[in-house]
Amino acid sequence: MRGKIAGLVLCLAAGVYAEDRAVLNEEDVWKLYTTPQVKFMDINGNNTTFAALGIGTILNDHWYFGFLGQINMNDADVNEDSGHASIDRYDMWDAGAEIGYIFAPASLVHLDGSLYFGGGQVTIQDFGSEDESGYVVLEPQVSALINLHEVWELGAGVGYRFTDGVDTPAVSDSDLTDITYRVFLRATEF
Repeated sequence: MRGKIAGLVLCLAAGVYAEDRAVLNEEDVWKLYTTPQVKFMDINGNNTTFAALGIGTILNDHWYFGFLGQINMNDADVNEDSGHASIDRYDMWDAGAEIGYIFAPASLVHLDGSLYFGGGQVTIQDFGSEDESGYVVLEPQVSALINLHEVWELGAGVGYRFTDGVDTPAVSDSDLTDITYRVFLRATEF
């Protein structure tokens, strides 16, 4: 019994001691954000456009953590010169987490670095038959942003999408791994 009481006292004392030396404290400012965006990527010689939406929280105007989902908007018809002429079209989506850092957010023009990681699915339509495969994605990105208003930022960025796990005879990981470009609007404090 004495050991349990001593343990409880020790935990309470550690909590009081940590109050002044915590990573997060009551003076931190948390804001919610939403980021509608359009991404562009070349897949097998085809310009593919993705609609994406990110939601999350920003800590002290610098660090942000959130969720991002994206889906291709156009019918990704396969270029016959790509070596995949037997494929009629493919669709893909993915979702995951995003972590990033905003450099000098109070400046009119500033930079943002982020890392997106998640999983998704690609569906291959092969003139009547359909093949699906899951995959994981890792995408580091860097963006330049302009403060339009104290709650609105307009950004454009570039990233590199690494894809792994695509298991179809028609499309491989390297087909879905390439440079990405994005344009987005970030709204905070809503």
